[in-house]
Amino acid sequence: TVHVFIDALRRSSSVPILSIIEETLRAIHTSCRVSTVDKVRANGRDRAAGAVSACKTQIPHKSHIPDTGTLGLLATSATVKSRIYHEPLEHAGFTLLEPPPRVQKTIDQIILRIIHHRHRQDAPADRRFITRAISSFRERGAQAVIFGCTDLSLLGQFSKPALPLLDSTAILEDAAVAWLLQG
Repeated sequence: TVHVFIDALRRSSSVPILSIIEETLRAIHTSCRVSTVDKVRANGRDRAAGAVSACKTQIPHKSHIPDTGTLGLLATSATVKSRIYHEPLEHAGFTLLEPPPRVQKTIDQIILRIIHHRHRQDAPADRRFITRAISSFRERGAQAVIFGCTDLSLLGQFSKPALPLLDSTAILEDAAVAWLLQG
């Protein structure tokens, strides 16, 4: 949600700031996920490679994600309302679907449980709910779903989701590793 302020943060900082939204869009249009992991491994940075490859299976290769089309967005209400994902993705030719209000309310509750470390006992039920939300996006015509909240990754792996998942946290992790390797 802090990405609402990304432009102001970049203007006030001398340090480069990666945008989770820009990196998610870049991941859709490139196959950088595989090459980033390969570069890390080639440089012998096993700890970093382990961290990056742990999330690699969550996001499929580019060939599974359309260059334009319809994507679902799972994020906090604040992120959805701010439209920080909508504008760049719509500009790139995508239509972005949001969950219905009742589903969004439950997603917010799940995210709050994760933030307050109360999700462990509810994790299986929460994963089932998110899995149903992913399936509902498929029924509405989505070709992939963006996890637009950094906390959703903490629910763990989703076995056989109805659509490819674009985990923005994993994408940003990969972008940070790639940036470090370039420098």
